[in-house]
Amino acid sequence: MDRPPRIPERTSSKSPTKGRSISPRKRFRELENERRNVNDQAKRAKKKVRLAVSFDAEYWAARLDLTNHQLRATRLTKKMSIEELNTSTDVFLASEEGTKLLLQESCLEMESKMFEEQLRLMKNSDKSFRLRKCFVELFMGAPTGLGLSNPRGQRDNSLQSQFRADLIERMESRSPNPKSTALWCPVSGTYWPESSIRAGHLFPSRCGENYMDAIFGSARDENGVSELFKAENGMLWSKEVEDRFEAGHFVIVPDVADDPTPQQIKFWETANVKEYKIRVLNPGAKSMNQTIFPTDTEWKDLDGKRVQFKGSFRPRARYLYFAYCAAMLRRSFTGKHLEVSRSELRKRFWGTPGKYLRESMLLGFVEQMGHDYDHLLEGAIEEDNPVLDVRATDAAVKRIKDSLEDEDGDKDEEDEEDEDDSDEEEGEE
Repeated sequence: MDRPPRIPERTSSKSPTKGRSISPRKRFRELENERRNVNDQAKRAKKKVRLAVSFDAEYWAARLDLTNHQLRATRLTKKMSIEELNTSTDVFLASEEGTKLLLQESCLEMESKMFEEQLRLMKNSDKSFRLRKCFVELFMGAPTGLGLSNPRGQRDNSLQSQFRADLIERMESRSPNPKSTALWCPVSGTYWPESSIRAGHLFPSRCGENYMDAIFGSARDENGVSELFKAENGMLWSKEVEDRFEAGHFVIVPDVADDPTPQQIKFWETANVKEYKIRVLNPGAKSMNQTIFPTDTEWKDLDGKRVQFKGSFRPRARYLYFAYCAAMLRRSFTGKHLEVSRSELRKRFWGTPGKYLRESMLLGFVEQMGHDYDHLLEGAIEEDNPVLDVRATDAAVKRIKDSLEDEDGDKDEEDEEDEDDSDEEEGEE
């Protein structure tokens, strides 16, 4: 009698437990191990980027590889959190922790797309040279992710000190009481101890002068000096205000009606001293429901209030508009996944058209955010045959990532482990 044919042994790489129920604890451990492996791969990818001696296609391929590992690790963290909390994806994403992970994931997704585009541009060195130069300046000076040194050296502390001193003087921030060292915060409308006041850049200083010029056309004074560390690109405010602004909880916009008439717009545009107001984007945030020291007013109640500048100096409108676009980008990230109505997403908080950013740069924002944000193009510097450019969007992504890292502190545990392992990695192939 013939024997039945032998069934070959299983050689598939697929898990033999597929189709079977797995305990939540075991599933969590599997995700944890997978994330550990991905983080190890990210460390090795980071080393390749750090050892790069030229910014050729190989460098950008390594940068893309690193970003994709970071993206995968973020997604695994999100899955682990959902497993641990035993909740639905929608409920988790609506939480503070979930929204933060969603923003990190969105930033990394966008970076991945931009690095892929950069690799494509490398095929034509003549056309992409200027773009590559800006990319190099941005990432070499970036404190997030790579920790690479700035090719121009570390940021000169004297520049920031002078920037702060200029803002204090031009914004007339000193208390009239000669015995007091307190400084005025125009957003909270109160004096704060000098140690609590920050000199903040509206367009991030680490993005560099080349990026700034590319995005705004020309960002230099009459002497050809960049406005990167000029008071025109800054606000002097309390740390509490800066934290909420960087988190996208509110924006500063022209003080006009929500649906202004042409006459109101013209009045604002031609005014010698332009006034601005606060618009709260996220009144439900925990920090926006806290009170403003030393008053009983809650932060969310600042919505619609005029920014209380002491003198006639104002930051330049185009840098406030860039910060506004960055806040809208952040808003679009969460709006794609949370229950935010299209009418809410399409709200126009900036009521005046103008010539703030190059049209190609704003096209980059709209491309990433969707046509619900077409109104951002009302702030465009018109160009002949504009070609979509992602540099302004890229700078905005970096701004969002910085704010997320600031919420976690200067350094997380994985960063410390990365430094501890650096000597050991030097001996690896």
